[in-house]
Amino acid sequence: LKNLTVTAGDESVSGELLITRYGIEGGAIYRLGPKLRALAEPALTLDLKPQLSPIALLERLANIPTAHDWPRALKLNPAATALLEMMPSGAPAADAEAFVRRVKAFPLALRGPRPIAEAISSAGGIAWREIDDTLMLQKLPGIFVAGEMIDWEAPTGGYLMQGCFSTGTRAGRSAAEYCQ
Repeated sequence: LKNLTVTAGDESVSGELLITRYGIEGGAIYRLGPKLRALAEPALTLDLKPQLSPIALLERLANIPTAHDWPRALKLNPAATALLEMMPSGAPAADAEAFVRRVKAFPLALRGPRPIAEAISSAGGIAWREIDDTLMLQKLPGIFVAGEMIDWEAPTGGYLMQGCFSTGTRAGRSAAEYCQ
């Protein structure tokens, strides 16, 4: 699912999601991780056409006689169309307005994260206030930390690795200077 807005609670992000056989993943869900963990019942709302208002979507459907053709008329991709066909109510939208409401606010309940053994990223770690500018633990002089040892969350897709490489380089240089 590309070019969508994903909302969890009161926080929204633009991005992409990948539907897999076991759930969803992607940049949008990673950025909403802290918010989703804080919710008692994690759920998302997807705006499958954030670049268009409900009125603009209704105008595009005005001359389309059958509901079967509405996804194509809105240029929804196959993944978005499949989601809409699996509506929570179990029934297709009865009219264009109901269809547009679903396109603009598709509810998606979540069961929870995948097991930690499958994680590509993690949350939590050593608080920034516990380390100094050289990435050394203040309470354990001579011990340096880097990457996901530190409490930070980064988007994946290269940024997480870059953050790990950068903090690793800094910690390594700091450790070398400390040993001298």
